[in-house]
Amino acid sequence: MSNLCRGIRAVQPARVKDQSRAMDDDHKKPTSERDTGPKTKPCLVCKAPFLSEWAGERVCRRCKSTAAWRSGVIKSR
Repeated sequence: MSNLCRGIRAVQPARVKDQSRAMDDDHKKPTSERDTGPKTKPCLVCKAPFLSEWAGERVCRRCKSTAAWRSGVIKSR
């Protein structure tokens, strides 16, 4: 390495940095338009409405607390 190359750093022009930032904004994950809050849904077992805290919650707490639910032998109405 020659003495001329030592200590020299490549400097990017400001416009290249600005373009890089703009491209980063284009590649961000889009925000969801869905409402992800709790929703009232009918229980799949007793059909009573209950407040579902997440998308996969389909059985109310009352039905989940039964011995039949815990044993795995439950039938919906």
